[in-house]
Amino acid sequence: MKNRYPVLLVLFLILIFILVLPSTGCDRLVNITGRVYQWVDPPEKAGSLIFHKEYSVPGILREDLPHGLNLKPLKNVRISAYGQYKTETFYSNEISDEEGNFRLIISLGYKMDSYSTTVEASSEGFIPVRRLITDVGASHIVTFILVPQTAAQ
Repeated sequence: MKNRYPVLLVLFLILIFILVLPSTGCDRLVNITGRVYQWVDPPEKAGSLIFHKEYSVPGILREDLPHGLNLKPLKNVRISAYGQYKTETFYSNEISDEEGNFRLIISLGYKMDSYSTTVEASSEGFIPVRRLITDVGASHIVTFILVPQTAAQ
């Protein structure tokens, strides 16, 4: 009787391994984080800008902004990501917080190859901006710099 417990334990662990392992790692997550800024004093006819980087190590995500721009964080900006996955369209959106931060996470199921995602930022009174990015499975940092519509005229 005492010899059955280790055998049962091993069988139980094998069963868990067989049932759980195939379901782990099945989700392909698109992780897009970043900030939104307002360009306070843009030159005439300036447009909104977007900067994108993709990192394989999420711990080193950081912004790389051009020097010399007078920027301030912009809240309540609608950030969207959308695209095509197989025969379905995926869509996710978020509103930037008080410091202009946002995070979009999109689960697409198991997929190993790259695909394209469109990210965009829009807010009333600002020139919207969008960019097509290719995702190969790494984390993304996207920085939006929005220009007021009055500055572009």
